[in-house]
Amino acid sequence: MEQDFYVIDDFLPYAEANLFHDTFFSDRSWNTHWNRNRKNNEVGQWNWHRSIANDVRDMGEIDHLVEQLDDSTRMLWDHVDELLTDISKVKQKLVRYYSNSHTYGQDGYIHRDDGDLTVLYYPCQNWKTEWEGGTSFYNEEITDCIKYVSYKFNRLIVFRANIPHRAMPVTRNCYELRTSVVFKTDKDTNHPSYFEWYNSRSKQ
Repeated sequence: MEQDFYVIDDFLPYAEANLFHDTFFSDRSWNTHWNRNRKNNEVGQWNWHRSIANDVRDMGEIDHLVEQLDDSTRMLWDHVDELLTDISKVKQKLVRYYSNSHTYGQDGYIHRDDGDLTVLYYPCQNWKTEWEGGTSFYNEEITDCIKYVSYKFNRLIVFRANIPHRAMPVTRNCYELRTSVVFKTDKDTNHPSYFEWYNSRSKQ
């Protein structure tokens, strides 16, 4: 991937974005206290979380993950898959898919993801800019914020998984779930594009 970040607005066609929103939020199976006490210095930090597919903390291999997706998520993934192949020049394999949500008083801690690329999709309709709730990215030493991407309906963010980042809090006057859909991918080492990519790097 030539850039560290890609931000794509109006990612899905309008009708498909609305369909995904309606289907996704019809499922109310959210769990509380995700990530609570994950680290010694985190006493009470947590967020809402929905486990969907291969939702483990350490990246693992799973066969036929894409085939397990429901129709609306498969539609979203097909668009993501096409984009990732275009910008990374290597076929990406879906290894995790889940969703996180925050309400006022919650926010994410700075962390790095496993895998190769992370994709965030913002599915909340009618989100107001003044509610904040975007995603912040930090330099390697985590001494400065290098990019902030505000929350916007039907916006997609693609970034290198090892970049430090966090979900930012929403403002007091926001009474909505700040929700992100997350795809985590790794290079498909069995795909011909991987060998082409690897050989091109070795010649540099």
